[in-house]
Parts: sequence; structure tokens; C-alpha cells
Amino acid sequence: MKLFFSDVIFFIPIGFFLSALTPAWRLWKRLLVPLALVVVIEAFQYTLNTGVADVDDVICSMAGFGLGGFVKYLLDRIRRSVTKGKEAKICYVWESQRRGAPKRKDG
Repeated sequence: MKLFFSDVIFFIPIGFFLSALTPAWRLWKRLLVPLALVVVIEAFQYTLNTGVADVDDVICSMAGFGLGGFVKYLLDRIRRSVTKGKEAKICYVWESQRRGAPKRKDG
């Protein structure tokens, strides 16, 4: 039971940031990338004999990714209701860096 929660909790932030950084990805890409990552981790555990490769780990990790994406969705809904749609996105910092905008000079 302890490992169940650790797998889920570990992947929640990764799911959140994956959803925040890739808003234009379709649902199948958002499911395929985490699944591939989890399968690679489990394959390394099996190959290197460092842990037990188990289907339950894959399911729990995918649940963590899903919860992270759901938290991002909920925060978007809350932000939209509070700002009444004035802000379009959460990740303005990442958007400006991706577009090649000049970086701020501090001081």
C-alpha cells in the first residue's frame, strides 16, 4: 500500500507539468508519452535487477499522471472563473521563452 501512494504521488507533478507545457497535444499523445516513460522505467528495473517490475506500478504511475493533468484542468477552471476569462493561460513564462522573446535583465 505504501508503494502504491509513492508511485501515484511521484508522478502527479510530472503529469501537471506535462499538461501545462504541452497544451496543444492531443489526448493520445498525452497518454502515450507517460506510458512510454513508465514502461522504460519498469524495463530498466527489470533489466538492472534493481526493483520488481510490476503491472501495478504502471497502473499507479499512470494514475499519478492523470491526477496531475486533472489538477491542472481544475486550476484552469478556477482561474477562468476568477478572472472571468481575462487570462488565457497559466504558463506565460514558458510561452514567452518558447517564442524567443528577449529575456529580462535583472539589475
